[in-house]
Amino acid sequence: MAERFERAFYRLEYPLTARPTLRVGDRSFEVLDLCEEGVRFLLRPGDRVAVGYGFEGAIRLLSGDVVPVEGKVLRVVGPQAAAKLLRGVSFGAMLEEQRLIQQRFLTRR
Repeated sequence: MAERFERAFYRLEYPLTARPTLRVGDRSFEVLDLCEEGVRFLLRPGDRVAVGYGFEGAIRLLSGDVVPVEGKVLRVVGPQAAAKLLRGVSFGAMLEEQRLIQQRFLTRR
């Protein structure tokens, strides 16, 4: 029987064509999913990110807002890294992102 993990925060998964960008120094990464205290992002070939790597940067959200973040990489699996955000995205910004995804992608027919 598979274990079910309860999350403390709602995780918002982004469509392939509408991913925010995590900018750390001169590097940028596509955000796969995001919550108030965590982010999972895509690594490109040649990117070197290790567990425990601390970073400061910013995420440009779909709304156009740029949110300063600070985090620490918890896990790297294949081309994906997951980080705990010590300074993250507000609840209000998460609600706005969810609204934009629903408006742009789920209401089309």
